Amino acid sequence: MALCGHKPPCRDFDFGSVSSILIRPFGLALGDAMIHLAFAAQIKAVLPEVRLGVIVGRNRDIFACSPLFDQLIPATLGGYWRNRRKWQLLLDFSESFNTPDLIADKILLPQAVMIFSKGDKTYYNHQTISNYDFRCPFNPKNHISCHLKTSLLAQHFALPPALPHLSLPKHEIQQAQTLWPQQAQIKILLAPQGHPRLNKHIPPAELAQVLNNGIMDAAQTGLLLGKAANSAAYLAELKKHCRSDLTPILSPPTTLAQYLALTASADIVIGVDSGTVHLACALKKPTMAFYARANIQTWHPLPHPDTPYLLLLSPESNPDPAALEHFDLATAAAWLQKQITETPTKHQTTAKTA
Repeated sequence: MALCGHKPPCRDFDFGSVSSILIRPFGLALGDAMIHLAFAAQIKAVLPEVRLGVIVGRNRDIFACSPLFDQLIPATLGGYWRNRRKWQLLLDFSESFNTPDLIADKILLPQAVMIFSKGDKTYYNHQTISNYDFRCPFNPKNHISCHLKTSLLAQHFALPPALPHLSLPKHEIQQAQTLWPQQAQIKILLAPQGHPRLNKHIPPAELAQVLNNGIMDAAQTGLLLGKAANSAAYLAELKKHCRSDLTPILSPPTTLAQYLALTASADIVIGVDSGTVHLACALKKPTMAFYARANIQTWHPLPHPDTPYLLLLSPESNPDPAALEHFDLATAAAWLQKQITETPTKHQTTAKTA
């Protein structure tokens, strides 16, 4: 801690002349990355010439798809050494002090470091660590995408509202088409399972009711269940409640890059509170999202206004605010039927020129 827990203060940092900003994300999950795409859009809107970098791990393929980032820095000792003294401002969104980040910052040696809301630990806390220059706590009741709006950047620049946006090369989306049933003219990606540790999922009987009442022409509709923990068991239960002519199938295992392309190849996405919902919104896919009341204020999806979207909340009558059940299935089925009807003429696969 004596070596890495402190840095000389940067007392005269000039936000008006900043030319390079490096982001350390607050997490590595799919949904986390989508929020940082929004941060990047805000920064580039007010500083279009800034060199923008992001520290990456298993989330690398997501940021590699975005033209907003000029450099991806691997979270390795080699990656840090190659970037030593090359960044003016580090935006450290991580939510606690930890040894790997302290070592990384000592190697990187950015001119200035901005932190947000870090939780205190016994040995690593705001009394024992002073390796940052600016501390900008965010309002815990605000949506997580608002972190920059309560930072010093907002005092120096008029940060616009921003939504996550992602597009993939056409050839990657075409490769993902092979995962769908060949006859499928309307491709519906099902992501009814969230974090396995939290046991997030829509009851298979409720999802089946939406599909049964929302899909009129089963022969032209492909239903693909995204592979997740216990997805085979979920699929078996889902099939028990589906009409006999509806035949959802399980996606094969995919890499992160392949899953991005799979989602981009879908016409409609139906998902529970998860990274897939945030990804679908960033890809501007018609999205139906099932959410519990807990956590909705800070982590609700961020759909684009020109893209069909339906958010379904569990009713307040549920005694458990984290419950994912007893949804308005009639509204869900009507929305799905409408999107299927409009899909051939209104929605095209999100892609960019290969």
